[in-house]
Amino acid sequence: MKRETLAAEDAEDLQIISAKLQDAVGRVGDLVWLPKARRFAALFNRFKWENKRKTDNLRVRSGLYFNGVLSAKSHKIMRGDPDAVLSLLAIKLSAQFATGMARTLDVSLLSIGKMLFVLLPMLLIGTSLLTFLAAAAKSMKEAQSHMTWLMLLPMLPGYALIAYPVKKRHSLEGGLKY
Repeated sequence: MKRETLAAEDAEDLQIISAKLQDAVGRVGDLVWLPKARRFAALFNRFKWENKRKTDNLRVRSGLYFNGVLSAKSHKIMRGDPDAVLSLLAIKLSAQFATGMARTLDVSLLSIGKMLFVLLPMLLIGTSLLTFLAAAAKSMKEAQSHMTWLMLLPMLPGYALIAYPVKKRHSLEGGLKY
């Protein structure tokens, strides 16, 4: 039997992998999150949908993994019984931000540091310009007038992105091996 490896680069590629894994079954004990490697891996027995002869009911063992996973959570899965059987309906790429008590967003400390490193110079430039305008103005009304334009300046990139949108590209490392 020929081995095949698929990798998803974006959400459309993930739909193809999801279709191949539709109705796959696996054990709870075959779902593993490796925190040091930041990888989530799973083994499934999937129906070989791409088989030429439809009379062959062939199931093959398939491995699935996602890289860059900061945390993994389960909901209503009996983790205490490793031999319990799960059925996979579909794989979906989604992002949910604080829509309930159970939803969290995990951001690594390194990512937070990078964001602060990028934002700090902009913060310093903005506050120094506001201070200069306030000191150079002859009246309070003149200072407020100049500060209004300066406060609107950070919105210009947003307007530029509305006029000239950037093509969406999802960065998803993962693969299906069987």
